[in-house]
Amino acid sequence: MESLELYKNLNDSGKMDLLAGFHEEPSMEFINYLEGELFSVDADEFLRIEIWKFLSRFSHANRETKDKIVKMIVESHLDGDEMVASIGAQELMFFDLARDDFERIFNLLSNDVYQKMDMADLSASLIRLLCTRKNRDNGSLEFLHELENMDLYRDSIKAWTT
Repeated sequence: MESLELYKNLNDSGKMDLLAGFHEEPSMEFINYLEGELFSVDADEFLRIEIWKFLSRFSHANRETKDKIVKMIVESHLDGDEMVASIGAQELMFFDLARDDFERIFNLLSNDVYQKMDMADLSASLIRLLCTRKNRDNGSLEFLHELENMDLYRDSIKAWTT
């Protein structure tokens, strides 16, 4: 509770410093507040990136947090917030992902509308996520093969698998 009140009274720079230097176990109230701020369109993008990092350190085992983050990444192309989504995809490596998470990522990557957008950084981060988790029994390898079969992101996949 004390951390949350302190956080609320800081400017964005102070919030980022607090999150970066945080070493105690945060309360669920604090985590829930940060999730709300993460999904706020009014929050500074660099603060949102620091929130990603914080959540990956302290809430990586929380399925609800992970589900919200995957949803945000998959839907982020709608508002063009590629930088924040790319960092989020990188931070997802610290979460336990399941086959349905990879299916949602695959659906985004294989979407015709998404492919026509200039989202090279987000796409690369998502391909990296699929590639680095491919040896786990969670379904990512299946979706990598499907992308290759569709002749999508072949160079990115090759770069991360060699």
